[in-house]
Amino acid sequence: LHAAAQSAKGDYGEGPAADANIAGAGAGEVPHARPDEFLQDIFRRCDVDASGRINKRELIKACRADPGIARFFRIPQHIRQEDGTRDIFEKRFQSLDVDDDREISLDELRRFHGALDAARASSESSSTSED
Repeated sequence: LHAAAQSAKGDYGEGPAADANIAGAGAGEVPHARPDEFLQDIFRRCDVDASGRINKRELIKACRADPGIARFFRIPQHIRQEDGTRDIFEKRFQSLDVDDDREISLDELRRFHGALDAARASSESSSTSED
């Protein structure tokens, strides 16, 4: 990977989040007692045209405007073709877009979050079993 892409890969929009609800969360984490409300909020903030789907352009703009959203999705805040960040974005978007319709639905967002939770739980259980 290009050096800038490598740097961006580890920087999912560091800095103050526009929303305090996201500010304390790590990548993909949901800081609310009601996770579905949080996911719906993230979804609404990305789905600018209120179509019920998030397209690539909407997600790129949402990440650019809010580092907390970029951190949640585990993608760089600024996407550029020339430095490899576009490739990182494309891989993440494709992993979210389960039905390959080039848009992300709320159900696909829920699946993404569920997969992150499962990976996190697996990682935590393997690290505690090694102690």
